Amino acid sequence: MNKKESLKAIFNHYGKIGQQFKLMEECAELIRALARADKENIKEETADVLILIEQFMLDADFARAVKKIQNEKIKRTLKRIWVEEDNPPCLAVDCLGCARSDEDCRMK
Repeated sequence: MNKKESLKAIFNHYGKIGQQFKLMEECAELIRALARADKENIKEETADVLILIEQFMLDADFARAVKKIQNEKIKRTLKRIWVEEDNPPCLAVDCLGCARSDEDCRMK
């Protein structure tokens, strides 16, 4: 059984609601590890959180929506950085906002 099949089997066994509660529990454990700055525990809890997130990402519609939102949030953050650096976004097609002409766009 490969990783994807294993994650699917775990998700199917415990169900969506069960895994949502498990994800909340693991996120709380990660927060505690971060608050204590316990490097080893941070690694352990990050692995647990990622395993659960990967299970939810097996749903193609969910994964597509998450990736779209991620891209929007990355664009927004980059634009904020560039504004802070007095480097406003450009209007180049498909640009993430780099303040360059279409030919010189650094984000293409």
